[in-house]
Amino acid sequence: MIRYLLIFLLCFASCKQQPNKPKDNTALPPEDAIDTVDDAVEAAAGAVEIIEKTVAPTANEISERSNLIKQLLVQMPVIENFPYSDSIAITNYNPTKALTDTEIRALQLHQAIPFYYKNGALNKVSIKNIIDLSDSFYAILISYMIDNGKKVNTGLFVYTTKENTLIDSRTIASSHKNYEDYIEAKFDNRFKFKTNYHSYKYEPRQLLWEYVINYKTGKIEPQKSKLSPLVSSVLENKIQVNRLNIDEERIITKTFYDDPKKIIVVIPEIVEEEEYYSEYNSHMLLVDVESKTITASFSETPKENGWVSDAVRLSDISIQNTFYGITDNTHAFALSTQFVGMSRVNPYESKVISLYVKSGDTFKKILNNFEIYNYGGEFDGECEGVFIIELKTLRVSSEKTNGYYDILVKNIITEDKNIIDENGECQSLETHSTLEEHLVYNGVKYVKL
Repeated sequence: MIRYLLIFLLCFASCKQQPNKPKDNTALPPEDAIDTVDDAVEAAAGAVEIIEKTVAPTANEISERSNLIKQLLVQMPVIENFPYSDSIAITNYNPTKALTDTEIRALQLHQAIPFYYKNGALNKVSIKNIIDLSDSFYAILISYMIDNGKKVNTGLFVYTTKENTLIDSRTIASSHKNYEDYIEAKFDNRFKFKTNYHSYKYEPRQLLWEYVINYKTGKIEPQKSKLSPLVSSVLENKIQVNRLNIDEERIITKTFYDDPKKIIVVIPEIVEEEEYYSEYNSHMLLVDVESKTITASFSETPKENGWVSDAVRLSDISIQNTFYGITDNTHAFALSTQFVGMSRVNPYESKVISLYVKSGDTFKKILNNFEIYNYGGEFDGECEGVFIIELKTLRVSSEKTNGYYDILVKNIITEDKNIIDENGECQSLETHSTLEEHLVYNGVKYVKL
């Protein structure tokens, strides 16, 4: 007797389910069922796909199924380059070749989404791409139309390599004919991806889920967000930047000067990404902790902020603990970025800061990418070489120029020279020197005097 395991899957339940209608793991999440991304991920973590339990196939059936799947996949494109983004639009979904019922059953889609299959509502099924996961597992991106042509989905289906058995599945993209809500996905690599549900039912919202494909079991495992509730709320409800392009691991926060009710949030947005190369927009927000509203915002492009990571890698973004009192009532905060070179014989490291002040409902940059640390040099890989470290500290002066206090800079320079002495030993000679700089405000920004 055929049995069904019905699980209320929050992250893909439809906006309003009809009574007694089986829940479809590919549908959109209900607005009234999910309050935060954390809630949704916790719900998803305990959820199970809707898979029809059937009698185990015979050896001949497995062999026939495997041969058919191999024939289907032989001409299909394999995703080689990551990151990879996926979306689907119902307006232009018209596959040149739809799978037959025999092919659908070979791929075991009748078990993964049984409700639509049994009711004849699964149409225009087509294979989109393949992802080689390991020697044990592979994944197929399969698109299909449901709800009498009103909705189109793309699902990620994970199979065993040996017997081509379906292990797990997850909807990664979706589009509906009657409303603007949609789902899109981004794969950071073969095993890690995230989906973003854009909702427009009441106000624009973005619900992000992160997943990892377990390389040992092939199971798709939801990941719990590491963001604070405040930052999660801001990303979900308050910004227009696509969350798939936000590097959430680099988001930073800092209490605004001496006001614990105001938090500075800096959000890096990936605008270009290739292997060993990336560029970021920066979005700076001042958020009221109690109301979770944005009281000030400011954005910069990679050309303006210098956030480009290539052979010299952008290794860190942070907000310094020190706030600079540039007037009696105005304090600037310092956003620092650190860059590290990859060469062993020509080591390089640099840290720069930019100063910002709140100005109405935005921020104003008053010092642009001023280097406060530099380490570099050359050596032969064994001993001989010269290394120089420059370490700068900033101090606010009591003198003013154009209404802002001057900034005094002390630069301590350390030179380390390595040589081989007459005994063949590597010796180091270290010298120190100090330089001073004077920064003044020209009415727009700080410049060297």
